[in-house]
Amino acid sequence: MKDINTSKRLAKNTMLLYSRMFVMMAVAFYATRILLHILGVDDYGIYNTIAGVVILFAFLNNAMVTTTQRFLNYYLGVGDDKLARSSFSMSLIVHFIIAIIMSVLAEIIGLWFIFNKMSLPAERFDAALWTLHLSVAVTFVNIIRSPYNACIIAYEKMDFYAYISIIEALLNLLIVYVLTLVKFDQLVFYCILLLLVTIMVTYAYKYYCNKHYSISNFVFKIDKKLFSNLFNFSLFSLLGNAANVGAQQGVNLFINSFTNVAVNAAIGVSNQLSRGIYSFITNFQIAFNPILVKMYARNELSDLKRMICQVSRFSFYLMVVISLPVIVYTNEFLQLWLKEVPIYSAEFCRLTILTLLIDTIAEPLWKTVQASGNIKRYQFFTSLIILSNLPVAYAILKLGFSPVYIFTAKFLINIIAYLYRAFYVRNLISFHVMTYVREVLFPIISMTIVLILLGYVSYSIMDNYIISSIIMFGCSVLAVWTFGLNSHERKIVYQEIQKKVFRK
Repeated sequence: MKDINTSKRLAKNTMLLYSRMFVMMAVAFYATRILLHILGVDDYGIYNTIAGVVILFAFLNNAMVTTTQRFLNYYLGVGDDKLARSSFSMSLIVHFIIAIIMSVLAEIIGLWFIFNKMSLPAERFDAALWTLHLSVAVTFVNIIRSPYNACIIAYEKMDFYAYISIIEALLNLLIVYVLTLVKFDQLVFYCILLLLVTIMVTYAYKYYCNKHYSISNFVFKIDKKLFSNLFNFSLFSLLGNAANVGAQQGVNLFINSFTNVAVNAAIGVSNQLSRGIYSFITNFQIAFNPILVKMYARNELSDLKRMICQVSRFSFYLMVVISLPVIVYTNEFLQLWLKEVPIYSAEFCRLTILTLLIDTIAEPLWKTVQASGNIKRYQFFTSLIILSNLPVAYAILKLGFSPVYIFTAKFLINIIAYLYRAFYVRNLISFHVMTYVREVLFPIISMTIVLILLGYVSYSIMDNYIISSIIMFGCSVLAVWTFGLNSHERKIVYQEIQKKVFRK
């Protein structure tokens, strides 16, 4: 019965998060179009450039967000509200410190960039300075919001999380409309309104958490042991984040040194396309992460193993049905999307998507490792594997091979990292290899063969790639529904869809 309730909760939360994503994407695309028209190309470029410099320093916060979510989920899982409350309070203190450090760094680098490197009209110099200060303030408030966000996710209140995100998106759309009513500096006024909306939404998070969850009531008390645990976990999480960023940016620099900026443009295109596709999976991952950590905390290893298998399969299915038409018709979609397609874009896009497909299967594995809290050895070796992209990329370019081989190597390195994660989790929770192969790899490989055949047939008989892609997507969904899910899983998904569509 508990397993049924968990599956239903996962399905419900996933659908809420997908609703959130579709609304936010629609609003964001429309708002960007209107904002560009109102501000004009120059002011919009100033805002995006300066905001990009500020956001660059927010990576300091990413490791701490992961840490906060892990510790809250873990202590709530074992039912220790006292330690959960202490974790929240300590996390809020650390986030405040990170926000101050980030603000100082962003102001120093941002001012240097504006005064020395940025090309902008002389009359927009003051507006650029105000944009910097206000963007720093927005990021500061967002960092302070992070522990409350983690609290909402830890309690799996995805309905509030979805609704408040939609409200924030609509408020951002509203301020774009308000800009049409003012006659003074629209760029500065936009940044002011953006800050006000961010403060309002952050207060809504705080108010909701304080009202419903006692652990979010801040208490200034320094717990040295807990602080040490939080610090060590966040330090090694930061190592993993730094390895990923270092590998990606290092490869970009190598490619730029050995080739030209057109190839870097192709990397940018592939990254943007893959991020859009992977966002569909991110929502599902947000829904299952708290469940995995709580199961580990309660030592429910049988349920945890079953959940790892289910989530691995479901994540892959979601990713592959969206990716298949894009992989088959990469050139056509790039031509539709871009006026001028950079060289190697299609090859980079296909290989990046294939690499992300490996990540979707591996995600539940590394979340399980994070749930254990003992990540030092794991992060050290996975970081080494990921950073091996750098010498491999350098060697490929130095020997005169095509940059495409770099992405092929990245795909193979990702498989090595996945295998390391799988064997690490096997030792961590006594997960039998044959069970994992039977429950995860065999269904995924079988489904992949079926979908490849579907894609080949659709590609062969249809001339119009739009119609072919729609048919391919529909047949893929039907194949996953029929062969990828068992009767129990189909029943749960059907019930949740029925509730959402036909509820009064």
